[in-house]
Amino acid sequence: MHSSTGPLRIAPQLDQPGLSKGKKTFNSLISSIEVRRKALADWQIASEAYRQTLVTDCLPLRGTFAGLQKDLLYALDSA
Repeated sequence: MHSSTGPLRIAPQLDQPGLSKGKKTFNSLISSIEVRRKALADWQIASEAYRQTLVTDCLPLRGTFAGLQKDLLYALDSA
């Protein structure tokens, strides 16, 4: 799970001027994971909104369309 205190990062030590290549790579990968988690959360929100729109708007219209097609078929048959 995601921590509320912030992302896990490796900070430089006081006695060392910078991070090693491996530690920099680790921090970079952690940042990449954060970005992808945010994108996933956004995608999940969007897909839920899509599902709700599909159920409330599109599916009823599909039923109406099928009924109108049937009415048209009967009208053409009568003509």
